[in-house]
Amino acid sequence: MRAITLTMEAFGPYSNKQTIDFSQLGYETIFLITGPTGAGKTSIFDAMVYALYGRASGSERDQDTLRSHFAEEGQSTEVCFIFDLKDKQYEVRRSPKQLKRKERGEGFTEQPPKAELYEIHDTEKKLLASKIKDVNETIESMLRLDYEQFRKMIMIPQGEFRRLISENSKEREEILQKIFQTYVYEHMTERLKEESKKLKETVEHLAQKEHSEIDKLHWSTEDKESLTSSTKALEKLEDELKTDDNYLKDLMESLTDKRQQLKKKQEEYYSQKQLKQQFHEYEQYKQELETMKQQETTISNKEWIIHEAEKANLVKSYENQVLRRKEESKKQETRLLEKRQDYEVLQKEFSNVEEQYKEEEGKTEEREELRKSIEKYKQELEQVREYTHLKKQASALFTSKQQQEEKVNKFQAERKELQQKVHELSKSNYEYQHVNKRYYELESKERELDSIIDQVNKLMNEEEKLQKMRHHYQQVQREYENVKKQREAAVQEVKKLEEEQKQHQAVLMANELAGGQECPVCGSTDHPNKAYSSNDYVSDEAVDKAKQTLEQLEQTLQKQQDDYVRAKSEGQSQRHIVDQQQEALQSHLTNAFLQNASRQQQKETWEQERNETREQKKLTAKQLSQLEENMKHVQAYQEKMQSLDEKIEKENSKLQETHDQWVSMKTKVEHIQSGLTGEYIDDPDKLASFVTKEEERYEKWLYHLQQLSEQYQQKKEQVQKLEAEINQQHTYVEETKENEKKANEQLVAQCKEVGFESVDAYQQAKLEQEELQNKKEKVSQFRKKQQSIQDSYTKLHEQLHDKQMPNLENMETLLNEMENKLEELSEEYQQVYLKKTEHARIYGQLEELIQLREESEEKYYYIGELAQLAKGDNAFKLSFERYVLSAFLDEIIIQANIRLDQMTEHRYHLERSQEKAKGGAQSGLDLEVLDHYTGLRRSVRTLSGGEGFKAALSLALGMADVVQAHAGGVQLDTLFIDEGFGTLDEESLDQAISCLKDLQKGNRMLGIISHVPKLKQEIPAKLQITPSPKGSTCAFSLG
Repeated sequence: MRAITLTMEAFGPYSNKQTIDFSQLGYETIFLITGPTGAGKTSIFDAMVYALYGRASGSERDQDTLRSHFAEEGQSTEVCFIFDLKDKQYEVRRSPKQLKRKERGEGFTEQPPKAELYEIHDTEKKLLASKIKDVNETIESMLRLDYEQFRKMIMIPQGEFRRLISENSKEREEILQKIFQTYVYEHMTERLKEESKKLKETVEHLAQKEHSEIDKLHWSTEDKESLTSSTKALEKLEDELKTDDNYLKDLMESLTDKRQQLKKKQEEYYSQKQLKQQFHEYEQYKQELETMKQQETTISNKEWIIHEAEKANLVKSYENQVLRRKEESKKQETRLLEKRQDYEVLQKEFSNVEEQYKEEEGKTEEREELRKSIEKYKQELEQVREYTHLKKQASALFTSKQQQEEKVNKFQAERKELQQKVHELSKSNYEYQHVNKRYYELESKERELDSIIDQVNKLMNEEEKLQKMRHHYQQVQREYENVKKQREAAVQEVKKLEEEQKQHQAVLMANELAGGQECPVCGSTDHPNKAYSSNDYVSDEAVDKAKQTLEQLEQTLQKQQDDYVRAKSEGQSQRHIVDQQQEALQSHLTNAFLQNASRQQQKETWEQERNETREQKKLTAKQLSQLEENMKHVQAYQEKMQSLDEKIEKENSKLQETHDQWVSMKTKVEHIQSGLTGEYIDDPDKLASFVTKEEERYEKWLYHLQQLSEQYQQKKEQVQKLEAEINQQHTYVEETKENEKKANEQLVAQCKEVGFESVDAYQQAKLEQEELQNKKEKVSQFRKKQQSIQDSYTKLHEQLHDKQMPNLENMETLLNEMENKLEELSEEYQQVYLKKTEHARIYGQLEELIQLREESEEKYYYIGELAQLAKGDNAFKLSFERYVLSAFLDEIIIQANIRLDQMTEHRYHLERSQEKAKGGAQSGLDLEVLDHYTGLRRSVRTLSGGEGFKAALSLALGMADVVQAHAGGVQLDTLFIDEGFGTLDEESLDQAISCLKDLQKGNRMLGIISHVPKLKQEIPAKLQITPSPKGSTCAFSLG
């Protein structure tokens, strides 16, 4: 990807439209972005990243606050970026969420964010995407880089790329993870870990279930504890099941024999028991026959009573007929008496009704006069009602007219009041611009002070760390000097012991020399001064011990020397860090007090200034909020005034219409009033009540006459009808008396015919049917029972005449013994069977659990090993993801060393440490630097500030090459570097510039953001950022 043009409007510090045409650079592919602090140098890259991804380049920059504080009202914030990619040209336009002036009316409306992506062919543009999500996805697919990768590869921000050098292994892992998106390997490791955990839990759970099943076995505790495994338990259980099967077969055969013996004995017992029962029944039947013989006389009497009662039943129907005839005759006589009484009452009522009816018939003329009067009053009522109704309508219209006039006046007063408020609040709109600008200036100052305080805190921490390192260095130096002295003393001691040992050897040789014998050392035969020694003999062991002590001290000295060199190197590196941070802070020491004050005083001064700034910001925010609220009120008041205008117009229209209706109605009322007279003109209800009462009186009068006529005819008919009924009833009475006499004669004749001497004899013999039936049933039951007992008695007498009563006690005792033995045997069989059934179930369950456990253990063997390897629990302490990241890091180091070798004149060479991490830490991502001057490897943290910048810059450029290679061939032809060159000395700066210039060979465009004067001299192409009260401007200068 290569930048062509970048256009910004109302973005960051840029108010007016600014277009950066990168094609103006020509062959100068390295350019310097220069300008004062806060002018908007980094905002250029912000605009580029925002155009592509809709987000700013740093985590502290929020895209919702990208709108320029210098922008005019109504001016839209927009970024347009044109770039080349794979021989194709694209244009992306993007604008954030912002307020836009309404097309109609006053005020603002919120405009949502927009994004558009075009492909440019010559002068034509083809729209590829117009939705934010589609634009983001399309660009990410084209560049093969997400937001994080692009931000880290295209822009090397202030101090951020040095984290690859200064951070520890864990933080370096997080940086590489974001860039190369290796989370999939972490997820694979987690999946393996989870699967391994699940399998382990499954194995443990299955083993627990196996033990649970074994505990259910009917074995002794000793047998269970003697088992070494579930498999052994399964084998033992299988043998026991076979033994139980055989034992159950033997028990079943024994049970079958015992049951057959018991059955035979029971049959014999039941036969004798039945014989005893027959003897008992025989005695019972004999006693019952004697008892029935004593009841024979009573039963015979009951049979005679039953016979007489059955004869009386033949006469009963005639008696019933006599009773019915007598009852009927009595009823007819009573009815005749009642009708005669009713006739007397009815005759009196008829006379009264007849007299009233004739009197009312004589009032016909009076009723006619009342009817005509009612008709006249009804006509008058209709006229009065119409008059009253119209009069009420006219009054209601007048009232409505007055209310509408009041409403119109009220709306007009409200509008006037709102117009006055709008006029007063309109001044807030002008004041809002100035307060808003002041607020953002305070916010910028607060962020700057936060950054300064953060730098002071870091500097204080680094100075404290430097002080500790100095104390540590002094302690290591003292220990080194002490060990060095001990080593020199040990050297002297060894030399002394060796010299004494040599002296002792010379003494021995001198003692052995005789006169005239040649000396084995000098060959002389004359020995005037033989060697002698006054010291004790020094043995070889003493010399060896002294040498060992010397060797140990030399090793200790070497270790102390390494610690001394390391402490010195680390202290120098820390000194460089402190100096670098002091230099960065120096530009903020703007007065003599700050320059001479302590760090704590500087921090407190800036914190006090920040607190004051925050208070001012809060007050300004409160003022801004109040102004915004006033602006909202203005808009609301204007909308309400418009609504009131509409209401006033509508109410005026209604008022005119109501007035016209009232005038028309008033005219009609006056016309009707002129034709009405009388007391009821203003009270139609009273007239209506009078008419209703007269009508009710007339209706009652007619109804009363009709009722009298109907009563007269009804009473007349009733009298005539009752006279006929009385004559007929007299005939019925005579007939019923004759029928009663005939029924009595038939009753007497029937009694004699069935054998009763008189009707009284019949009366004594008759019984109620229920009583008769009860007596017959009792006699019948007695006779049946007597016959049944006699038959059974005769039968048993024939069966038992040659037999004796059996004795069952001995037989019952024997049966009980046999049943008890059979029950014991059956219970034993049941217990063995239940135990065998439960053990068989346990066997099947245990066999299945063992199989499942073995399968799970086999899976766990492989998955668990993979999980341990993947998470770094291996000899190399290297996780799966770290292994992949280490491969990427190796590629980055190869590319970085090409540039680092050039920038350090072949002194430094970056390497990935092969040492295993200590404790539980992970290996594989630690960096070391090989110093060819000393031939030693050391931590990259020991590099000075300038050396660290070179290493970090090399790594950043190498990382860009590697990411580009892994991004599907996407060429990253544009790169930005933000600061960092201030830590380099003149020679190192020349080397870095030379290295960067080599990038031109690959036609890569490089923008450098820096304040270093040397770069301004070395790089002719500059993008100059110029701030002003109306916003910043930018332009290329190529001289």
